[in-house]
Amino acid sequence: MQPGPAPEFSFPIEIAQIPPAGAHYAIAASPGERARVAARLGVTSIGRLDATVDVKPGAGGVIRVAGRIGADLVQSCVVSLAPVPATIDEQIEASFVEEGRHDQRRDAEDVALDDEEPPEIVQDGRIDLGELTVAQLALVLDPYPRAPGVSFDAAQWSAPAGKDSPFAALAALKKRKQT
Repeated sequence: MQPGPAPEFSFPIEIAQIPPAGAHYAIAASPGERARVAARLGVTSIGRLDATVDVKPGAGGVIRVAGRIGADLVQSCVVSLAPVPATIDEQIEASFVEEGRHDQRRDAEDVALDDEEPPEIVQDGRIDLGELTVAQLALVLDPYPRAPGVSFDAAQWSAPAGKDSPFAALAALKKRKQT
């Protein structure tokens, strides 16, 4: 199996090195990492991207990660393309289990809708807290950012239906076919 592309922001931790009482991590992306993450997520820029998380081993080999991610970023307005600044401060929770240690007795039919998500399978004995931060940021981004005071009024943004309009040309073609 060929490895995927390198993550834009990476902070791997070795599962074997996590103390039984757990560990606390505070991570922050460098300017270059933030630029690469911005390109990946399709945002204009990211001025800050960080996370503070507690990582703790649990029953059955499950590793729990809980904490907060934060970011200051700029997206483009979906209507006007004007810059839309945003500040993200979100709580995150995730669980992981090493490959081969997950409970193979549970299959998809046994999972009830109200069950928590099954843990992510970890390969190579590492959890990448940087990649987890980026993935969680992607989940909370506004998919349709709008600049303050901007609304979508079709008449405001549509081209005039004059002679040079492509719609005028289509209407004329339709008229010719009907005659």
